Amino acid sequence: MKSGIVLVVSASLSNDDLCSSPFNLHPEEFFLASYDSLCFLGFSRFCLVILHEPDPDICTKLSLGIRDSRLLEGMWNLVALSNSPVRIISSPKNRPLKSLLDLGVEPFSPSEVRDFLSSLSSPKNSASFNPKKQPLLTADDIREMHKMGKLRLEPGALLTEWAKEVAVTLGISLPEKQANFVLAFLSTPTRASLIDLSEKIHSWSRANPKLLFVVPSPQIPLFRELFPSISSRLVAPAFHWAESGAFTGEVSLGMIQDAGCFGAIMPHSKPFFTKEQILQIASHWSILIDN
Repeated sequence: MKSGIVLVVSASLSNDDLCSSPFNLHPEEFFLASYDSLCFLGFSRFCLVILHEPDPDICTKLSLGIRDSRLLEGMWNLVALSNSPVRIISSPKNRPLKSLLDLGVEPFSPSEVRDFLSSLSSPKNSASFNPKKQPLLTADDIREMHKMGKLRLEPGALLTEWAKEVAVTLGISLPEKQANFVLAFLSTPTRASLIDLSEKIHSWSRANPKLLFVVPSPQIPLFRELFPSISSRLVAPAFHWAESGAFTGEVSLGMIQDAGCFGAIMPHSKPFFTKEQILQIASHWSILIDN
């Protein structure tokens, strides 16, 4: 079992910041490092890695598998080789890149770091905490596989954006994503009711990574404000096509995407369920569909 030490990588935080609200960590519970120092660190002793407000341009390069600097080489080793979960705390003005989410780097809030460490103190959770990360493949890895005659990726493999494009070009089957999601419907939530459910919502989300929250469209901004670390798990209950008009409370596909939602519930009927509209939906979420 790993020790309960969190690696926090930041260009702006200080030790005092991590010991005060909203992190509330004890000095012996964390190790604070700069991004430039990552290439000199080993990661085996950390139970959790936090990337605090990384440069969006660096994140974009990382999601593509680019390693043209010492900083990017260090970040790549962290994401690809560390067996500990890697989480990102983004600045309020920058939403986590979907491509980073595809690499297994999920959003986190400062208060959840404390919750994570507290969960490890439970004998049940402590004994079972032994994370196994899936292989993280680049475009070069895919080309090498093709040379060796391997045309199928192992289930759960994680690919950079370029790796996905190269795999499709070379005819290598992409790993199928399991679709066994669980939907939790939060009907007509108010700010007060969501605050009352805050502890349960975070507990549910940690217990089941496949849990998605269906929230009425007008309440989506409120949910994102109160639960920024799981805002990418939001599902809109309805949406409309711009050319067909909208009813009260409906939002467009573009608005859903801009809000960072995981998706939306779509009726199995026209004008939604047609080949043209399915292809349009797929393009919004970068889903490959075999025509």
